[in-house]
Amino acid sequence: MLDMESSTKEIPREDYTLIAQEDLRLISENEQLKEAIEKGDTSELEGLLLEKSYAKYLFGDYLKRMVYELYIFPEDDGRKITEIPEDEYIKDIQQIFKENGMKGVGTLQFGGSTRLTPSNLKRWMGTPCYQVSRELVFLFGFGFNMFAEQVEELLTKVIGQAGFDFRSAQETIYYWCLKHNLGYGGLQYWQEKYMEIQEEAEEQKESGIYEEKEECAGGARTRYYRDRAAHITDDDGFKEYLRELERIRRDTRNRITARETLNVVVNILWYELSKERRGETKWLELLIEQKEEGDAQNRTKRTQREIKTMQKYWREVSLDPLIQSIWQEEDPVAISEKSRELAPLLPDMWKKRSLQDKLNGESRVRKEDILTGVFLTYAHQLEKQMPYMSGEEKDYMVRVETYVEDVNTYLEQCGMGEFYIVQPYEIFLVLCLLYDKPYSFFLSVWKEKEKERK
Repeated sequence: MLDMESSTKEIPREDYTLIAQEDLRLISENEQLKEAIEKGDTSELEGLLLEKSYAKYLFGDYLKRMVYELYIFPEDDGRKITEIPEDEYIKDIQQIFKENGMKGVGTLQFGGSTRLTPSNLKRWMGTPCYQVSRELVFLFGFGFNMFAEQVEELLTKVIGQAGFDFRSAQETIYYWCLKHNLGYGGLQYWQEKYMEIQEEAEEQKESGIYEEKEECAGGARTRYYRDRAAHITDDDGFKEYLRELERIRRDTRNRITARETLNVVVNILWYELSKERRGETKWLELLIEQKEEGDAQNRTKRTQREIKTMQKYWREVSLDPLIQSIWQEEDPVAISEKSRELAPLLPDMWKKRSLQDKLNGESRVRKEDILTGVFLTYAHQLEKQMPYMSGEEKDYMVRVETYVEDVNTYLEQCGMGEFYIVQPYEIFLVLCLLYDKPYSFFLSVWKEKEKERK
């Protein structure tokens, strides 16, 4: 058990959800980190990453601290946080949920059946923070009757992800209900209202009166959505905002799915790794043209047809050569023992079957899939060009900023949150870019992950 008393005793009880602030500060605010990137100090950055790694912390450590400070009152009980049995914490959490109108509720998904059982609680509490899902954070946000600001602290400073995604109708509903202290009952009400909005949108589209708002076409940036949501003052305004999100979601010009984006990323990677162009050149040229334009309004019906044809061609391509190309780096690098300790921070490696399932829509495409695909392409290019680059071109911050700008384009396309340097895997990618052989270093650490699984 991690003893967190020393790191939290000076934090007021009313701020119990901010316990991560001292131990897990946003890495982007860390001057030591910025200096390490600017100097290309890989040793310093590795040390910072391992020191701040969420792999050290279990989600249960934070849940126990919340329960301990809210309900147990150490001055009365006399026991330390580490002296209380886990089963007692589990019973307390179930009681807290019950008092907040969520007896036995183990999911916020409308119609979901997951229950808040002791076995589920034990499993969730034993999960490393960096592996905790956003949905689980929202569940405990409602279960513990938190404010929106407190839940955002859990998202950013405990599990290392971005704050509320105001492009997502579901997360926007979470935010609205938490902000106005509407509780679980309010959440159910607004989930039902959103279902009605979806039905209305479908009817309007079928009746021919479905209209689009020009200012929303093409997808707006995260900041635009956040500002819009923050200035809503009443239920009518919130309903209209949900209608706008639904309208944008249904707009075929904006419906680039994560699977389609992964198709693009994987095939650009294959094009980068293959010695000869695979398939017809026009497909890649069309892809690059689409990416550079970035404006969904400019997509013609002809372009849409060509993209669909291209995607059909891609799905028929065997992934064997791609997987083999990824793992057969020409110049592997030796890594230190400290670098090997980074392996747990990496997601599971791509295999032919798992990647094929993602491309076919049979399993979920995750953010790390997009991050990985774009990184491998850029890192491979960088490694090959490094000997011929000038001093200014080799600048470490330029390397990082180029990658972040590139990957954010793809993340934005499929509605995922922007690159977020506080997340362990994402800062690991930054670390790789500081090496002269970023592609080879990445694969060397990734292979350590494979050894752990065997």
